[in-house]
Amino acid sequence: HFMWTWKMAGLSLQGKTINMEDISNKRIVLKIKGGIKCTWSYNLEPNDAKTILDTDIDYMIPVSVLHKMTGELFQKYTENSNGSVKNISN
Repeated sequence: HFMWTWKMAGLSLQGKTINMEDISNKRIVLKIKGGIKCTWSYNLEPNDAKTILDTDIDYMIPVSVLHKMTGELFQKYTENSNGSVKNISN
């Protein structure tokens, strides 16, 4: 396994990656724990002189990141003097 630090939406997330499955030239599965939880699965399939790589990533965005992202999105809008919301990005 290995430890990692990753920045997402300005937040520093830390965790570790664990090798859950490793079948030589066939399949690799990595489980990620900590600030973000996910599983990366790699399936390798020989095809003539090439290899086809199929990647599946199952993840959950942490609530703290979602709160930060929605807060930043809301900052793109402002309330004018009569209380209505207007888009100021254009």
